[in-house]
Amino acid sequence: AYQLFVDRARAINPRFLNNEESEEVVEICQKLSGLPLAIEVAAAQTRTLNLATILSGLKNSNTWQRRAGYSISVHQKTLDQAIRWSYDLLSESEKTLFCRLSVFSGGWTMEAAQEICCDDFICTPSQFNEIHASLLDKSLVAANAENTRFYFYESLRFFSTEMFDTHEENG
Repeated sequence: AYQLFVDRARAINPRFLNNEESEEVVEICQKLSGLPLAIEVAAAQTRTLNLATILSGLKNSNTWQRRAGYSISVHQKTLDQAIRWSYDLLSESEKTLFCRLSVFSGGWTMEAAQEICCDDFICTPSQFNEIHASLLDKSLVAANAENTRFYFYESLRFFSTEMFDTHEENG
């Protein structure tokens, strides 16, 4: 992840971190959960932002993700758009569960998620395992090695929370 960030930043500025190691780059990569697209988007920000500003933006919100604008396919221009593109492909029940899972801080067990997220209309208990597995298959949810705890990568958690808040406001 570190090397990907440095390589992409050097593509913009060949003198970027010449023979230096940066704790800020390490922390940026950690905040982005090592996700390649997120790292590429963040590295592109080095054109106009310093590492401290990028890191501060990551710590405070995900709005920095919307500023990148380098030449790739439309649904990947920013990490936000890539996540939104994936989200838009979900069924209504998948979208509902994805949003409802945002209430968990630090991850969840299947039992806890089913207790909190299920209802009798959109995400019924009988559908829960299938819908949750679908989110996992689509890499919108991650799992520990034993598949006993599940979580969002930070970028997905931000997006999920944002979508949950939007759904709550709309009804």
